[in-house]
Amino acid sequence: MTQLEKAKNKEITNEVELVARKENLEPSVISELIAQGRVVILKNNIRENVIPTAIGEGLSVKVNATVGTSNKNTAIKSEIEKAELAEMTEVDTLTDLSTGKGVDLTRKKIINSITTPMGSVPFLQTIKEVTEKTHDLSNINKENILSNIEKHCKDGIDFITLHAGITKANVYLYDESRRKTGLISRCGSVLNWWIKRTENENPMYENFDEILDILKKYDVVLSLGNAYRAGCIHDFADRAQISEFMVNSELVQRARKEGVQVMVEGGGHMPFSKIADYTKTIKELTAYAPLYMLGPIVTDIGIGYDNVTAAIGAAEAGLYGTDFISVITSSEYREYPNLEELRNGIIISKLTAHGIDVSRGLKSAIERDELMADAKKTFNTKEQRMHTIDRSIF
Repeated sequence: MTQLEKAKNKEITNEVELVARKENLEPSVISELIAQGRVVILKNNIRENVIPTAIGEGLSVKVNATVGTSNKNTAIKSEIEKAELAEMTEVDTLTDLSTGKGVDLTRKKIINSITTPMGSVPFLQTIKEVTEKTHDLSNINKENILSNIEKHCKDGIDFITLHAGITKANVYLYDESRRKTGLISRCGSVLNWWIKRTENENPMYENFDEILDILKKYDVVLSLGNAYRAGCIHDFADRAQISEFMVNSELVQRARKEGVQVMVEGGGHMPFSKIADYTKTIKELTAYAPLYMLGPIVTDIGIGYDNVTAAIGAAEAGLYGTDFISVITSSEYREYPNLEELRNGIIISKLTAHGIDVSRGLKSAIERDELMADAKKTFNTKEQRMHTIDRSIF
């Protein structure tokens, strides 16, 4: 049985006990929120070297960082170093987006090198493999998609991103839009093209029940991707983007019905003034599933400083229900981050998450600020170092 099914049966699991201690809440409170679908626990049931982490309503805001190889950056060692650095910087989760050589080996080595929950996007591997084998992405099919989902789960991945919200219906809504930057999601771009090219339904939507069977077997959390997110302020909230959320709201209910834990992704570029309504609407549409926000980035002119523009947006989104935020580095849109850029991005994101926790009245966050204030008052640098986010400055 999955964590969701056990919670519905009023069973307090070891994982619930662990996260309850971490969150300073009663296990029964955590269990009830899981049963309602408002909290998820990231912990593949076959992975042993992982510390279970909970995301959702009433909990501290969590931070995710991404690592992974590409065709230009094929060094597995450097991505393991980034993963280890991220863990030392106390990031809450990591996501592997590898598309370079040795994707399977990279994933396994990173999983084995850390104890934080690990996410992935199996469809990226499908795109890579079909391109290399046939040079024709129209050969993407149910079999190669489901095969990679199973492989990632079997390797110990704790949560996967799935872009099942793109369908034949909203592809044509996208065609009617007048976007300046098109689709910035690689998976979204490929699926959008594939549906129009083959005139078939998205295999991830059409075979959603079979995918749920795989995820349920390993108790892997499903993260419903936001492929139609806007790549600039001009493109925010067109009909395609809203339609994808409507489909995802349907998929949330289907996943919960089958006992699969699920969260929803949002974000992209949007005006600051729209963030509150956007966040509240997604939470309501998806029956208060945990919300994972990519940004939102509040201006298009912050190249080189998108770690800052994303933090501004995430802070606002956090006040209205965002539970999980993504590390955006200063090299966003330009290149893969180096170790220092990743470290800085994590620190900024963790400061953002902590600020949200304080504003929400989270007791542990407020106490930490009060301890820092006391340490500053007495010029106690040892105590200041204990309570600051970046201890290396002392």
